[in-house]
Amino acid sequence: QPAAGARALAEYVGRRAEGARPWLGADTVADELGDGSAVLRPAVHQLARADAPQLGAELPFPCVWVAPWTPSDGLTPLRDTLVLTALTHREPLLDSLLADPTIANLYVGDHPTHWMRPGLPHDGYLSDFLMRTKTLIRT
Repeated sequence: QPAAGARALAEYVGRRAEGARPWLGADTVADELGDGSAVLRPAVHQLARADAPQLGAELPFPCVWVAPWTPSDGLTPLRDTLVLTALTHREPLLDSLLADPTIANLYVGDHPTHWMRPGLPHDGYLSDFLMRTKTLIRT
């Protein structure tokens, strides 16, 4: 990655993260290698609300926004999610999450979100325009 592009992404993350608590913040994202290039390091930010504006930001490197959620927040903050981890045994909630077509993958229990078995859809299939896919992983 050219260093200038990495710095621009780090600046964007810094602006986007205003009001969030950085665990690995924008200041550590772009790691310049001294030859005009840079690597992008992970970013981890903690948010105060389930409806924080930072949620839903998609970036081209490992970046996570962690926010609190309670049932009173409703499902709206959880929608449009590639991988959602649910640490609960509440079957009605799990049924609602599984039924939501905007949640692509539902991991129930302690599973790393990068885990994938061959044959399970992660970000869909070419034929997704004809059918809806969903993965459920449960402990």
